[in-house]
Amino acid sequence: MTERRNFNEDLAKQAVVAARMKNMREVYNITRKLVGNRRVVEQPVKNKEGHLLTDTKSQLERWKERFQELLNRPVPSE
Repeated sequence: MTERRNFNEDLAKQAVVAARMKNMREVYNITRKLVGNRRVVEQPVKNKEGHLLTDTKSQLERWKERFQELLNRPVPSE
């Protein structure tokens, strides 16, 4: 754990030096190293019957339908 922390601190110092020298390419590259390769994993969208929707249009329609179901409910009575 200490090695990783030292590595990150060293990269941060390098980024500060690069920023002072106005070397934005190096700052960007160092930032990418610090952040790592995080990829957004998309969750599959299913219709009401549980079948996967593959095209974007039908996925958006399903999201619209889902939010209308959730948000358009009667006001609860007290």
